[in-house]
Amino acid sequence: MANEMRNLGENGIGLTGETHWVDGTGGNQPRLNTIEGNMIHHLGLYNKQACAVFSAVSCQNTFAENVFFHGPRALFNMNDDFGGDNVIRSNLFFKAVLETHDHGPYNSWDRLPFLTKVLNGTATIDSAYNHLTSNMFFSGSPYSIDTDDGSDFVNCTSNVLVATPLMKTDFSGHSKTFQKNVVLFGQHGRISCGGSAANGRDTTNVFTGNECVGSCTPALEKNGQCQKCSMI
Repeated sequence: MANEMRNLGENGIGLTGETHWVDGTGGNQPRLNTIEGNMIHHLGLYNKQACAVFSAVSCQNTFAENVFFHGPRALFNMNDDFGGDNVIRSNLFFKAVLETHDHGPYNSWDRLPFLTKVLNGTATIDSAYNHLTSNMFFSGSPYSIDTDDGSDFVNCTSNVLVATPLMKTDFSGHSKTFQKNVVLFGQHGRISCGGSAANGRDTTNVFTGNECVGSCTPALEKNGQCQKCSMI
């Protein structure tokens, strides 16, 4: 808590555990940690995949009231959906993706399913939701919240985004919620939402109650049409 990390060659904070093949029910992973009140900036001087926080094969952690800025790619990278139940709240993100492309300040992947008992106490490949709430994102990236490569079970609520698109979700991810976010002078983001599995659209994604302030067009794809969020 309350550390400053700067001029880093690689990552600021890394959380990673181990499994037996895809079986993570043994519990030998970082869990129930609180990462709070840190300032992590000017990182990735040597490794351009570096980020302020890297989380892989870990779950049930809280990241709160941190300031992350000035990195070559994502500032927070959730490498997989292992277990889930992480909370990322009240953080400030800016000057991300300064030397690479196609990420956001927050980026997630989910390329391999893991067995955990986090969701309901029994072994399942389904994860509990990760929660991104009350964060502020601005400048320096193609998208603010990039849920990429099969990312599932993400709840993005009450975030504020300045001059940056709200989100990108693609490559078969599902069960994502974007609600009550505010976009200030941003561009559009896209999410497959509504329709049916038969027409290739994901009925599990939700985009509702988001507001756009100023000259911006956050949008989603729904049944082949571009649907804007409310304007004020």
